[in-house]
Amino acid sequence: MAITALAVLTPSTALSETVSVDLDEVAELLEGDVRLLWMGDSFSSTFFFRVPAAALNTWPIERITAISGGAARNHGLIYASPSCEPLSLIQAEDSNGYRVERSGSTFRYFGLPVRGMQEVFTSDALVLGSGDEVMEFRLKDHRLEEGVHGAFSRPGDHLRARFLYRATTNMEDQLPTAQLRDHGGQATVLDLTEGSRGFLHLGDVPEEGRTAISNQINAALPDIDLGDDLDGMDRVSLSIDSGLIGSRQFLDAAGLIYYHVDSDLQRIPGLYYSYIADDSWSYRGFGSDDECSSMFDKVFSRDQLTHWMDVTTLDVRQPVLFAWYMDPEAWGSTSTRLHMEQMIDVAEHAAVSIGIETIHHLVIIPHRVDSLGEITQWLMEGHQNAAFNLAADRANVSAASIYAATDRVLFNGDATAEQWLLDNGFDQFQYGTKEVDLVAEPVGSRLLDNAGLHPRGDEGGAFFATILGDMLRDAACPEDHVPDGTINVSDLLHVIARWGQPPDDEPDAEPTGVDDLLRLLGHWGECWPVQAPFNRR
Repeated sequence: MAITALAVLTPSTALSETVSVDLDEVAELLEGDVRLLWMGDSFSSTFFFRVPAAALNTWPIERITAISGGAARNHGLIYASPSCEPLSLIQAEDSNGYRVERSGSTFRYFGLPVRGMQEVFTSDALVLGSGDEVMEFRLKDHRLEEGVHGAFSRPGDHLRARFLYRATTNMEDQLPTAQLRDHGGQATVLDLTEGSRGFLHLGDVPEEGRTAISNQINAALPDIDLGDDLDGMDRVSLSIDSGLIGSRQFLDAAGLIYYHVDSDLQRIPGLYYSYIADDSWSYRGFGSDDECSSMFDKVFSRDQLTHWMDVTTLDVRQPVLFAWYMDPEAWGSTSTRLHMEQMIDVAEHAAVSIGIETIHHLVIIPHRVDSLGEITQWLMEGHQNAAFNLAADRANVSAASIYAATDRVLFNGDATAEQWLLDNGFDQFQYGTKEVDLVAEPVGSRLLDNAGLHPRGDEGGAFFATILGDMLRDAACPEDHVPDGTINVSDLLHVIARWGQPPDDEPDAEPTGVDDLLRLLGHWGECWPVQAPFNRR
């Protein structure tokens, strides 16, 4: 078990000074072929002022080869811009929440937080957009261009797309067909009743198709070809036959997956970014195994998660890393651990049912928040201890604490926040093509919103994502003593200078010696890259 420690004050437990547990395994996964599946509440939404999307811009991922998202209207990483009227939004922020089939006579609900779905109802009042379009999916590739990785799609890259939808409760209410069009206008007709993608967990051959499963997330066949000359036009339009107006049927668009393929149309290995998240969700909701029974009943069943995860899986051989990232809740350490175990068990059941063999979980304790009054720190430390002890007990669970790694500082613009940022070099913060001073105005060390809860602006998201990335880098590159992303002569000289002495941050450890030298030489060369400032250790 690998435990990374800092000199910080924490509750007195066996893991009292840790900032992470077994994070080296997570770093190893992220350096290879992996599906990174963020699970959580608004902390895990797809805006670039949240850690998950900001991580795509700040972590040195060698190749991002797939991105999936729901059909939300707000401008996250992937969104769906409405083209017709009326069009219902099925998402936590909507006044009708998770109610589906809204024009039907029976109240029905679907709570899986795909963030979100948009529902078309083919009444006589439906007015379609140009070309009978109902919505257009867009990927904000230009926002990735400024980051460490760069654009998702580059000249010569070949992309495909997979359309996701929820089938209606009664299949006679399901709109039978739809069309997807690429940026060049090439249309592909989709059979939404008898031509959905097969399910691995049901023993189907996915490409052979099957009847859609009611009240579950399905994927249409085929995946459409977007070509190799997108030039940043990662747009896919969804349209329907205008002749179906008046049929009084539903189409619940639930998202799109963009992915890279080679000349043989095979998936290219790399990082696959995806999420299950929506506003104000809780640990209980992710571990409940219940179906939603009212507009704001934020729960889902194992079966619903399994179906969604099945049709969003691009390759069952690709490892899955669940990243759990949520606002701390008003639970003590014991109850928190129980809830963490329950939600991990639900997710693991879904992955195992599909046939995924390599499954890992990363439980992330976020930055210090200021939303729960005087007990906030007590609750956060209880959550932290629950996560660390869970990671110590379960082989495929790791944990990391942004809260501990930032010394419990509340980044609200006060003198303590300013001094911490100065001491750690964030007056010269760089990531990708961006450089920003987090201390001077207009940021002014204020990295949280007015509620003291979420990161404030893109700079706040990038900062907290970078803190988590730094923990990953430290776990992946313990021999990079002079942190510059390369194990080289500078690190060798550091080992020589410390010969016979214990490490600075571990006074009770064995003195630096031959074993340390051999480990360094064995990892010589490129490591997990970093950008300025380099003195954040």
